[in-house]
Amino acid sequence: MKVGIVGLGLIGGSFAKAIKKRTDHIVCGADINTEVLSRAKAEKAVDFELNDGNLAKCDILLIALYPAAITDYLKEKAELFNKNGYVIDLCGVKRQICAVGESLAQKHGFKFIGGHPMAGREVFGYDAAIETLFDGASMILVPSGFSKGAAEMTVPDEIKEFFLSVGFSHIQISTASYHDEVIACTSRLAHVVSSAYVKTPQAPDFYGFSAGSFKDMTRVAYMNENVWTELFLNNADMLKAEIDSLVKELNKYSDALERHDAEEIKRLIREGTRLKIELNEKEELRKSGRL
Repeated sequence: MKVGIVGLGLIGGSFAKAIKKRTDHIVCGADINTEVLSRAKAEKAVDFELNDGNLAKCDILLIALYPAAITDYLKEKAELFNKNGYVIDLCGVKRQICAVGESLAQKHGFKFIGGHPMAGREVFGYDAAIETLFDGASMILVPSGFSKGAAEMTVPDEIKEFFLSVGFSHIQISTASYHDEVIACTSRLAHVVSSAYVKTPQAPDFYGFSAGSFKDMTRVAYMNENVWTELFLNNADMLKAEIDSLVKELNKYSDALERHDAEEIKRLIREGTRLKIELNEKEELRKSGRL
């Protein structure tokens, strides 16, 4: 197959490297930074430059740009996409992008699938791209019909096989709304908490006073402010709800501490421990296919 990749940062660059190392597919790449594109070609992560002239030849087109840039690109290039190929965005928010992508697909006759690779690093850009980034990770796909129930949606086997071939171990089918609701908790909230936590006045003095908890909790505080601002705002309603819920839970601990209520603190700790055990058990059941 011929695979086009728009944007050769951490995600797009890692896809290019993984595809070239693990498959026989041809990769055409495009990046706003001409030096990045030249490096990718020199390193043989990209075979040819992706341009308007060969867009229609791409069997799969992966768009790895910021949210607003993805919708702009879809609108600008919709007429040029391969009518028999698949256009797949790789963004961490789905409702807005899938709405635009599906509408344009219906109008111009191409096939659109929303995508979100559940993999990343604390660093970004082509320099951070690695061929093993997706090893063992989950690839979330939102096929056309995202407003319907997941049971009504299908993804072609060839698309599933493509993502599995570059390292993913699991394909998760979702609706756009459900994706954004869950990701607001599992990803967006974690980044907000990490960013806020690292601002504690005691942070500069943590060295020698942490067994790893502080480092683990602040790992994702290192963010690309431009892309993460877009991700936060594109999922503002659901992210705000998660933040408000967390604040409510934190206040329970704060109130118990103020009252020196040992029994309430024990109850809160037990509750958290129980829920973590249940989450771990459910994850193991899903991995084994028993749930």
